Amino acid sequence: TDVLTQAGKLAVAGNATVAASTQGLVSIIKAYSLSAADAERVSDALFQAQKLGITTVGALSANIGKLSPIARQAGVGFEEMLAAVSALTAVTGLSTEEAITALRQAISAAIRPTEESAKVVEKLGIQWDAATLKSKGLLGLIQQLNKEGIEPSVDEMAALGGSVRGFVGLS
Repeated sequence: TDVLTQAGKLAVAGNATVAASTQGLVSIIKAYSLSAADAERVSDALFQAQKLGITTVGALSANIGKLSPIARQAGVGFEEMLAAVSALTAVTGLSTEEAITALRQAISAAIRPTEESAKVVEKLGIQWDAATLKSKGLLGLIQQLNKEGIEPSVDEMAALGGSVRGFVGLS
């Protein structure tokens, strides 16, 4: 199956344009160094994210290119990445763009911790680093903040999320 054929199918299933569907497919295929033969698998993951989240194929396709390169660099698979976006939109009510921004900044803070975020992690007694991201996954990393007894302040959340925009999705 070629990318354009799959984009057409995704457009129909996801009520999106072929151009938008192509953009989403190509963004993920390029970021993850996949081949056109993987287009169906990527398409299925995009459709599943729409189905389970409060998002659309169009919104995912327009924004996923902001997240997929850093997610791949951090060892987060595209299915997991899309599942995390879907979960954040469904659980927190964030827009797709906000969820992607929050996840991008959370991953960035995990793989390139600042002195400030290292202090917050130590104070909260959680693990927020590349090794934890690989072992617990993206949602596992973020779910640490929802454990009983962990109540980070706004400033602490901003340190872990990389900014206030990142904080919004983690709380």
